[in-house]
Amino acid sequence: MPRPLCVPCLAAVLALAAGAAAGHDNPPRYDQVHLSASAGAEVDTDLLVAVLFREEQSDVQATAADEVNRAVRWAIDQAKAAGVSVETSAYRTQPVYQKQQIRGWRVHQSIRLESRDPDKLAALLGELQQRLSIQSLGNELSPQARKAAEDALIGAAVDAFQARAALIATTLKRDGHRIVSLDVSTSGAAPPPGIVMRATAMESAAPPAPPAVEPGTLTVEVHVSGTVELNAPRRK
Repeated sequence: MPRPLCVPCLAAVLALAAGAAAGHDNPPRYDQVHLSASAGAEVDTDLLVAVLFREEQSDVQATAADEVNRAVRWAIDQAKAAGVSVETSAYRTQPVYQKQQIRGWRVHQSIRLESRDPDKLAALLGELQQRLSIQSLGNELSPQARKAAEDALIGAAVDAFQARAALIATTLKRDGHRIVSLDVSTSGAAPPPGIVMRATAMESAAPPAPPAVEPGTLTVEVHVSGTVELNAPRRK
């Protein structure tokens, strides 16, 4: 007469069977290591960017706005005629208070100029300073130049990541590694503006001398981070 199978024994058999199935479906997982590497280079800037503004204050809002609008429109026309990229920004109209009552209005507008030709933009700035003031002037990297620099650095950053992973595997006496996840990011530190000025624009009978401009450099970096799984220990 067959012996009945006890419930605890049946549970143990089922657990072993489930464990064997799980082990068959999922290969053994060994130690995982999180690490990062990077590559960087100094890149010559190829874009000169200037921000100018006009600000007026008057007892009558329309008077202040008219002065700003005329000056900015003149500046835009001058920039287009010189072949310099221009866009408007930061138009503000604010009340001027005195003893908690509005006594006047202040109107402000900025324009942004971009050019790959420093001499051309410097000459234009000398003209525009007749009616606008320079808020900032600095060197930047164009999107095309930044992408080219980043593309050139991605391979070096990935190679550095692989080399570091291989070093860790060798140090821990593991038979190689495989990449589980990988993340690539970029960064670039912009140089400080060459000129920073804040003042109310004044009409000028003759244009001032153009500001001095010199190209600069910018550090472009590519960062690679991720997880690698170390293979089984080397067999002796």
